[in-house]
Amino acid sequence: MFEKPKKIDPRKNSVSDFVNRSLPNVASHPNQEQIVKLLSKDRTLRNLAELKDIVDVGSGLGYSADVLAQRAHRRVSTAVNLSMKFGGTLKIDRVLDVGCARAENAVPLADLGGKEYLGLDINSDYFPENSKLGMTSEFLHASAEKIPLEDNSIDFAISFNVFEHIPDVKLALSEVVRVLKPGGIFYTKFGPPFNAAMGPHLNRKINMPYIQHLFTDSVVSEFVSRKDPYMTVNRHPLSYYRTMFFSQEHINLKVYREYLTGFDYWAINAMPELTETYSLDELAVSAIECVIVKDTAMM
Repeated sequence: MFEKPKKIDPRKNSVSDFVNRSLPNVASHPNQEQIVKLLSKDRTLRNLAELKDIVDVGSGLGYSADVLAQRAHRRVSTAVNLSMKFGGTLKIDRVLDVGCARAENAVPLADLGGKEYLGLDINSDYFPENSKLGMTSEFLHASAEKIPLEDNSIDFAISFNVFEHIPDVKLALSEVVRVLKPGGIFYTKFGPPFNAAMGPHLNRKINMPYIQHLFTDSVVSEFVSRKDPYMTVNRHPLSYYRTMFFSQEHINLKVYREYLTGFDYWAINAMPELTETYSLDELAVSAIECVIVKDTAMM
C-alpha cells in the first residue's frame, strides 16, 4: 500500500508504467504462499470457502452516525474545494446529490451556505427527516438514469461511490449534465471499477482480491447465495469510463484522475494470469474522480 494514493490523469501519464515500477516494492501477503497453492487446484466452491478463512472478511465502513458525518464533511470539502479550484465560479444555491442514501452530505453543504438540497436515490429506505438537514430539502425517489428535474435547474451536483452501480451510467451522466445550469459543476468520485481488486464489492463476504477473475460466476454465485453474484455493480471496465468521460458532449472535463493505492497489488505479483487477460490499468485503478462544467452555450 502506498503512503498516499497516487492520482494519475492517463491522458498525461501512463498508469501501467507507474504500476510496473511499483510492483517490485509491493509487500507479499502474509499467507501468499498458501493462497497461491490453493488457487493452483480446482477452483471450486470448497476452495473458495477455504480462501475465505485465509484472507478474512473485509470490515467495510462502520455506519455509525459519527463516522458518516465525518466522512460527509471530508467528501463535501474535497468536492467544493476541487470544483472551485478547477471549475471556476461555484454556486451551491441548489445542489443535487446523486445517490444520496442517508443524505449525510446535506449538513456540510448547509454549513458552506447551501440553500436547497435535492437528494436523489433509487432506494428511499434511508431518506431522513427534512427538518434535520439544515436547509430546504427534497428527496427524489428515482433513478439517476431518469432524473425528475427540469433542464438547467441545478447549480452544483455531487455523487460519491455511485456510478459503478448504475446500469446505464452514460445515460445517468447525460441526465446530470441536462439538469445542470450552463456553467454548473458536477463533482463525482466513485469506484472501484469492476476489473479492480475489489470491483465486485464483495469484501464483506470475502476479502480476496480479483475474485471475479479467479473464479467462475457460477462458483461465486453459489458462494454468495444469489443468482447474479455481482448484481449490485454494473461490471463496466475502466476503459468504459475513460471513453465516456473523454467523449461526452457539452461538457468541459476540468479534472479527471484515477486513484492507485497499492492495496492488493500483491495479488498481481502472485498471479501472473491476471495480466495475461487484463491490463495493469484495469487491475490497478481503484477510483475515478472528475470535475465537470456544463458548457455555457447550452441554454
